[in-house]
Order: sequence, then structure tokens, then C-alpha cells
Amino acid sequence: MGNLILRMGIGLLFIMHGYPKVMAGPERWEALGNTMQGFGIKFAPILWGAAASFSEFIGGVLLVIGLLVRPSAFFSVCDNGCCGSYAFIFRPGI
Repeated sequence: MGNLILRMGIGLLFIMHGYPKVMAGPERWEALGNTMQGFGIKFAPILWGAAASFSEFIGGVLLVIGLLVRPSAFFSVCDNGCCGSYAFIFRPGI
């Protein structure tokens, strides 16, 4: 029962954070993708931003319904790990 509650809570959080990014479109995706330049990845910022946006939103939906939980959790951890490391390494003091 605890796993269900955690999975649904985290999935809803991912949906709430991913939905505005998905609906914002390519301009927002490019802005998100440009953060990858801090890691030395300077190509296709729209692709990276869209991947992060859809990873959060679709991964959250999959977590809530309990379908493909492990792959969606893997991609969510990769996405959030990248965001967290960017915030702590490249923007100290936040």
C-alpha cells in the first residue's frame, strides 16, 4: 500500500511539473535544452528540452497508472539527476 501511495504521489508531481513544459512548445524546449551546454552538449537543444519535458510528463503518467514503472523511473531519475547536478555544480548559491 505504501508503494502505491508513493508511486502515485511522485507521479502526480512529475505530471504537474512536466505538463506546463510540454504545452509551452519548442521555445521553452530550446531554453531547457540549452542547459545541456554546461555538460558540453551543444547540439539539438530543442530535442534535449523536449526529451526532458516528455520524460517528466509521460513518466509521471506511467507511474500513476503503474505501467512500465521501472523504465519510467529510470528516465525520470536521469532527467532529475541532470537538473540537480546542473543546479548544484553550475549555479552555486541557489
